[in-house]
Amino acid sequence: MEEKNQPPFATSDGASEGYRDKKSFRGIIILEGLSVLVWLAGIFFFYLPLPRSSVALARISGEQNMYDVFSLMVSVVLALALFYWLRRKRALAQVVSFLLGIMVYNILAIFIEPLVALTIAILCVYIERAYRSFVTNNFLLVIGIFAAAISFTNYYKVGFLLILLLLFSLYDVVGVFFIKAITKVAKSASKTGLPLILLAPKKNVSWWKVPTPETTASIVGAGDLFIPLVFLTSVSIQSGWVVALCSLVGAILGNVGNLFLARKIKTGIPAIPFLAVGLAAGYGIGLLFF
Repeated sequence: MEEKNQPPFATSDGASEGYRDKKSFRGIIILEGLSVLVWLAGIFFFYLPLPRSSVALARISGEQNMYDVFSLMVSVVLALALFYWLRRKRALAQVVSFLLGIMVYNILAIFIEPLVALTIAILCVYIERAYRSFVTNNFLLVIGIFAAAISFTNYYKVGFLLILLLLFSLYDVVGVFFIKAITKVAKSASKTGLPLILLAPKKNVSWWKVPTPETTASIVGAGDLFIPLVFLTSVSIQSGWVVALCSLVGAILGNVGNLFLARKIKTGIPAIPFLAVGLAAGYGIGLLFF
């Protein structure tokens, strides 16, 4: 769904440096480690003794079905609006941050009262926009993606998600190697400050600096975090956390395969195929033995 390991910097002649730069490899290892932590959080999230707000209680009683439908419609309209704003790069960054804030609010409102959830969501977006850095970019993206994944978890069966993994794998390959749209989005996000990619700075650059193509060592696409997270969280709920952990091991092995592929190709690669194979294989092994 999104780009993977596409180096946001280039040599003077415009050729991508890829993983010939050890600093780039170091950065991607950090981002992959962050991804694994987020996936673990998704696996065990619903096993926590979580509170429920009045909004959650109303949803459980069936009183908020129209609210859910309306939220979905609004999300679709806003997502389509992003395509219109692609030409207005300055405005697009604010729109994306705002959408991530909506995701954060929607999930927080299930566990805390709406006014408190709204305050936290606004604060997260404000900090990312006003004090933009590698840290604030990654923080808003992670909590936004996590919130979105948690929202999707109860709607889809694992079998359906396996089909989606296949479709997203095909999309990733076409988008990176053929039409190159994903690579272009990655470069644009790096240049314009869109919080759509996880970023790691170069070795001597502070994590609190504003990310730019010149200061960024490695990037990981939002889809590479989101798609495995939805799958792992759904598996954890429907088949148990042990099976989910088996799938997580498969995803980690898939990422190892991505690292080797990236070092060979020296440029952006489609990450979802290896991740999908690892997730599916781990899921199958988990069901077979546990």
